[in-house]
Amino acid sequence: MTKEIQILTNLPPGTKATGGQRADAKPERWDYLIATKSGRFWWSRSTMCPCSGNDQTDQPDPICSQCHGTGYLYFMPDPRADVGDVDVAGAKIEINDARTAIGIQGWVSGVTYDTQIFERFGKWIFGTAMFTTSRYNRIGNRDRFEARDQTIDFSQLILGSGHREIKVTGNRSRKGLWTRVSKVNFLRSTTRQYIDGTDFHVTDRGTIEWLGIVPEPDVLLSIHASFHPTWIVLDFPYAARDTLVGKKTAKNTVAEQFTQLPMRAVVKLDFLVDQ
Repeated sequence: MTKEIQILTNLPPGTKATGGQRADAKPERWDYLIATKSGRFWWSRSTMCPCSGNDQTDQPDPICSQCHGTGYLYFMPDPRADVGDVDVAGAKIEINDARTAIGIQGWVSGVTYDTQIFERFGKWIFGTAMFTTSRYNRIGNRDRFEARDQTIDFSQLILGSGHREIKVTGNRSRKGLWTRVSKVNFLRSTTRQYIDGTDFHVTDRGTIEWLGIVPEPDVLLSIHASFHPTWIVLDFPYAARDTLVGKKTAKNTVAEQFTQLPMRAVVKLDFLVDQ
């Protein structure tokens, strides 16, 4: 006697598996929409920095010369890529100057906000957002997307460290920047205003390097700067982005195969990731 197991493993009774039926839109259509309706980003893959293996604190080295205290290193999605190479569609790829990222297209949607009124009275904080890109871009956890055309202005108080470089520390330390900056609009202490190109300059790493005399440790600096918003992936998007599709073969039978869907990942602004 056949047992009846109360689990559905395939099509319900009476349902015909005909080729072409699918619940998702055609992936090619999604690729077209992403290419024509979205923004440009620099995509970098991530890996843990060796300095994170601290047996005592299990935290990255805050003065690490490689990750600058973030605990992650970023590299080009395909290290074999070079200038002049083409993507799967035959278009020439773009590589950033640091050779750590490849230019892709995608869009950010569903940005949320949280007033956090009890912790930070009156201050609005970005929450998470969704980032969508082509199915061919196999993005992963902690990958980075830097907007190429958008900029955001922000102001911050920095406590001088006495070092020649003001590094990016996120919210881990008041002696560093929230995020990598592209332009400094204003920088001064209570006694002196500092001039870009004379007293300091912005490095290709998005940090600030002093050209003249370094301010004394614990001097409070006011900075107003612009930066390209950078989003960090907070999940594993490929865990559930394939679909089983039935298609007719030459013999008029149905062959099942997996098809990749467009990538959609939960992301957050890099300087707020640790909150």
